[in-house]
Amino acid sequence: MKYSIVKNCKWTNAEHLSIECEVNFDDVTSEEWTPFCANPLDHYEHGREIFAKAVAGDFGEVAEYVAPPPPPKKLTEPTV
Repeated sequence: MKYSIVKNCKWTNAEHLSIECEVNFDDVTSEEWTPFCANPLDHYEHGREIFAKAVAGDFGEVAEYVAPPPPPKKLTEPTV
């Protein structure tokens, strides 16, 4: 699949196993930017290529993974 621009690359986990980004695919006309997750073991060549180019810095720096905040603590009801 052909693409022209990749932006907003960021690691999806602390182990740096995949990269989340936005891609402008040439054949997708319904959206200008398509959310995409690239990894080195992708079944499709363009996924492996986007991952390798992102790691090489071709699309700018890959932002570090930021873990989501922990869920809020549940309030317990007072016992009477």
